Amino acid sequence: MENHFSKLMSELDKKILTINSSEEITLEQSEKFKQITLEYYLRLQDFTSTYEFQSEQEEIQYFKYYKPQIVSELIFYYKVSKMLKRIPLSSKKSKKKYINRELKKIESFYDSNIELINYYRSENTHFDTIYFLRKNISTDIIPVSRLLDTDKNHTTNGSYIIARMLTNIKLNQFLEKEIVKLNERKKIVKKSKTPNSEIYWTAPKVALIEMLYALFSEGAINNGEIEIKKMVKEFEIFFNVRLNDPYRSFAEIKQRKKAPAQFIDSLKNRLIELIQKQDEIP
Repeated sequence: MENHFSKLMSELDKKILTINSSEEITLEQSEKFKQITLEYYLRLQDFTSTYEFQSEQEEIQYFKYYKPQIVSELIFYYKVSKMLKRIPLSSKKSKKKYINRELKKIESFYDSNIELINYYRSENTHFDTIYFLRKNISTDIIPVSRLLDTDKNHTTNGSYIIARMLTNIKLNQFLEKEIVKLNERKKIVKKSKTPNSEIYWTAPKVALIEMLYALFSEGAINNGEIEIKKMVKEFEIFFNVRLNDPYRSFAEIKQRKKAPAQFIDSLKNRLIELIQKQDEIP
């Protein structure tokens, strides 16, 4: 069991690193990480569905340490993806308000589960059979609503709470960094009041993001050898505009069902109209 789990987690870590080796996570990356982590979680679940634990101690080890690790990764990327989609695009104040609200949710979780969290952190073992053996599942500890949505053969009283605790450690770090980034952006804006260009973007910002992604997908800039992040930065400088969270804006563009490329369609129509008008001139 230990060797199988170590190998699985090693493969998962390598796959994540091939997509992003930095600490920052974009919306696009979080969506990929969700799918990758889910794949590896299901692989672990398939393995344990036919595996017979050699002892109660091995079962405890799995539900106390192994399973919470991979479940916490899965929950983390789902939460990050959700947050990046919902974080306000407007003012810094509204962004901070949203982030602080999420931090309070984490604090509330700790308050509600403080007994088990302290037990785990203190490396105690005297209640392990209650918290981490499947045969001792209790509705006094796990809500019935959760049991209805869970495979009882893959659940214990404490495993999910430990996974959530591990998730919240990473989420807390992620949200704190988002606050730091907001403060740093404010300093950068104050320092760079002199624009590098006299051209100003006056259409909606989402229209510029739509055009930016179109150029990126076409490989029209640097033969396609350029990252979205770099393109965003250059467009902001050239057009004297702040694009805030282009990844979230693009996610909203993808939600358009009938006309995803509204601005580009409009550009095409305007160009055709201009050509036709000029052709009419004698």
